[in-house]
Amino acid sequence: MADISNEIKSAIRNAAMESVSKYQDGADFQIITDIHLNINEDTGELSFYDDDDAVISSAVVEEWIDTDINDYPEIIAFLREILKELDSEKVFNNTNISKPFTFVLEDSEHETIEELFFVDDDNIIITDDLLQGLDKELDDFLSDLMDN
Repeated sequence: MADISNEIKSAIRNAAMESVSKYQDGADFQIITDIHLNINEDTGELSFYDDDDAVISSAVVEEWIDTDINDYPEIIAFLREILKELDSEKVFNNTNISKPFTFVLEDSEHETIEELFFVDDDNIIITDDLLQGLDKELDDFLSDLMDN
């Protein structure tokens, strides 16, 4: 997969911001569970959907035309990076969306490929990165505890 230009990064950021700007202060309070993302592999269009499968926003990423399953880890990392940046800029704070809600990457059948980002005021989500090696650490801890 080719490097993504700053112009495309900006278009994806804008589409992500637009996906939550629909729910800015002043609008009716919305209870949604997820903002769904889908990549049309034929056109490279990244679309953001609400819970009712209505398109909220989209951006075309020509580099994502003809993507395959091998490209998804890189795409997932890229989308997470953008969502984390927006979260650090507090873009998700001024919405009338009930929290928690999740950005979820889905396939064309609406099956979840990956939960990209969890938005909540109070909770921290434990990711696979945080859990790596936890089994061994717990085993070592229990072994030490039983030996004493």
